[in-house]
Amino acid sequence: MIPEGVTEIGYQTFGLCEKLASVTLPNTLISIDGGAFFGCISLSSINLPANLKEMNGVFRESGLSSFPNPWPAGVTIISQQLFGESKLRGEVVIPEGVTRIEYKAFENTDITSVTLPSTIRNIGSLAFRGCSSLTTVIIPESVQSINFESDVFFGVSNLNLASQATLRKVGYRF
Repeated sequence: MIPEGVTEIGYQTFGLCEKLASVTLPNTLISIDGGAFFGCISLSSINLPANLKEMNGVFRESGLSSFPNPWPAGVTIISQQLFGESKLRGEVVIPEGVTRIEYKAFENTDITSVTLPSTIRNIGSLAFRGCSSLTTVIIPESVQSINFESDVFFGVSNLNLASQATLRKVGYRF
């Protein structure tokens, strides 16, 4: 347990703590820095405090298997490599308020479906690279366009036709 009053978890604080299975984050936490839980292969879920504003590559190569829910309203960017090469799997619903998904955010995870919010504006390079189980991308009708950087879906070959059509409609080029 991290005590109340702590506002930041620094760079790789728990990095490679392979036996760390759970952690209780304080409500006072505002920022989690790069790689804080990098390589924590026993960490399968986490509850994020509502006051959290920033996370940078926090869960890369961790055992995190489900997308944190509820998601802190102040975190509007899914930062680079946030979940990259983690054990994340199944359906992911990106919450309203998120405007950007950055470089390799979900790289090589086993997600099967991603639902984007109406607030999404940008998706970074290789954001879903190697997500070979990804078959479905859902985008609200209200989204008119998304700025896609290069190779967002590199190595993703199982997207269903409806998802491909929806992505083309908002500007993605296969």
